Amino acid sequence: MENDALITAIKENTAVMRELLKLERARITRSEWMTPEEVAQLIGLDTNTTTKYYRRQVSRAADRYGLRVTGNKKPRYWRADIIEYNRKLLAGTAVIPGGNR
Repeated sequence: MENDALITAIKENTAVMRELLKLERARITRSEWMTPEEVAQLIGLDTNTTTKYYRRQVSRAADRYGLRVTGNKKPRYWRADIIEYNRKLLAGTAVIPGGNR
């Protein structure tokens, strides 16, 4: 009997988590602007670093390729520009700027 209650609770929790993930995906794709973390994940940079080096790489890419940016302390990047930049990366006509750490 306890197992049945546990199984029911796990199923309910799984359903709630799926709904939460669906809402989070909708929130991310609804916005016209992207955070540096979203940009880094889209173009394949490691966001699990302690130095946040990917933020500098994204900023350098925005400078080099003329991507639209808003904000200074908390920058946001225009989604359409980032998608076009990602296409160029996949085609091999653009690079992810490195530089000195």
